[in-house]
Amino acid sequence: MANAYDKYTHGATMSAVGGYDAASLVSDTVDLPTVGRAITLSVAGIVKLTTIEDDTYSVYIAAGVQHSVFAKRIWSTGTDTAVKAGLITVER
Repeated sequence: MANAYDKYTHGATMSAVGGYDAASLVSDTVDLPTVGRAITLSVAGIVKLTTIEDDTYSVYIAAGVQHSVFAKRIWSTGTDTAVKAGLITVER
């Protein structure tokens, strides 16, 4: 049975690899250029995100802790200002 995660190279059970800085890509209207498998922040705080299943929620992420989530958008509104000023790494 296919699910929303099957189209991604490593599937839902593999760890995230590689990544890019998404701090400049935080937007209320535009999705990330590639879907992330996990998010890591350099500054702890609240991040509002949308998953590949179109669920939108806000979550507290501690600095340096990898939060496993298939994120397609990181919102500007609802994400802490300090988080947006720091490094937001989206792992693929």
